[in-house]
Parts: sequence; C-alpha cells; structure tokens
Amino acid sequence: MVFCLKRLVFCLFLPIFLFADSFVLDNQAGLLIPKSAAFVQDVSGELKYKTGFSLYVDVNNASLDSKQKREDYKNSVISKLSPPYGVLFFFRQPKKIDIVLSEDSQNIFDIDQIYFDYIAPLLPEKDLDLTPQRISAIILNGYSEIADRIAHNYGVTLENNFPSENQNLFVRVVLYLMLFTLVGLFILVYFFQRHKK
Repeated sequence: MVFCLKRLVFCLFLPIFLFADSFVLDNQAGLLIPKSAAFVQDVSGELKYKTGFSLYVDVNNASLDSKQKREDYKNSVISKLSPPYGVLFFFRQPKKIDIVLSEDSQNIFDIDQIYFDYIAPLLPEKDLDLTPQRISAIILNGYSEIADRIAHNYGVTLENNFPSENQNLFVRVVLYLMLFTLVGLFILVYFFQRHKK
C-alpha cells in the first residue's frame, strides 16, 4: 500500500520536475536523437526527484579543437549549475568526451572506469561512422551507467533506466564481435597468403 502511494506521488510530481529542468543542455545540431534526449530527460528527472542530484548531457557540434577552448566551454556551462551535479560532455568535432562532477560528488564513481568500460569501446575509428544514432548509443551507454552509480550511492533504484546487466551485455557483445572479426580477418589473410605460395 505504501509502495503504491509512493508510486502515485512520484507519477503526479514527476512532470513538474521534468519541465523544471532541461537535462540536455546542448543538442542544437540534433546529434542526440529525440528518443535518446527524451530518455535522458526521463531518467534525470527521476534521479533528481529521488536524490536531488542533477545529471546532464551536453552534445556540442562546435569546432572546439583546442583543449583550452573545451575547458572554457565546460566552465561556462557548469558555472550555471547548482551542486550536486554531473555533466557528460560530448564534443563532436574533436571526438572528445568528458565527464564532470561537482566538487561534492567527486567520489561517487570512477570517471576513468566509466569512460574506458562503457564509452570508449563504442567509439568508431572513422569519423564518418559518428552518425546521430551511433553518438546516441555511445552517450546513452555511459549515461545510463553513471545514473545507476549515482542512484546506488544514494540508495535508490531508477525505474526508468535500462537494467544495468543489459548494458554490460551490449558492451561485451560489441567487443566480442570486434575480436571475432579481427581473428577472422587474420585467418583469412593467413590462408590467402599460404594458398598464394
């Protein structure tokens, strides 16, 4: 009964929180597809409602090719935010990703581990492969895990987020496909060279 009452209150007040904040800070070029932007809005709205923590995504298509320009941009964005917060920045032109946490939230999770386990394996080699669909998948894989880690730190569960075991499975499948492709190419080249002699 108490659980049902909590869900009812959550459903009634969630729209207020969703319209109070936009959790997608920049997506003017439409690199984050609408369905993914709506997912971020839903999960971040629930996260803020349950924990007070604001988790944002910023997808920038400007030509910020130097580290200093990107730092200046990030500082201008976070200067407008109230802690506790986290921002996942994606810079399309230099193909850079950064995760920034407010000072009071530095120990919630290991930023490098999120980047190398959930984001980097999905980054394509070729710039042409960075389509809005691919960018959205890359961002959501990291974002979803970050949201889960923050929720876990606060002792809550996110109902609108992907189940975390599906994320790990997705990354593993992509890595195995890449490995099998490389092994297959190696075997193919080996037999081709041997047959040629």
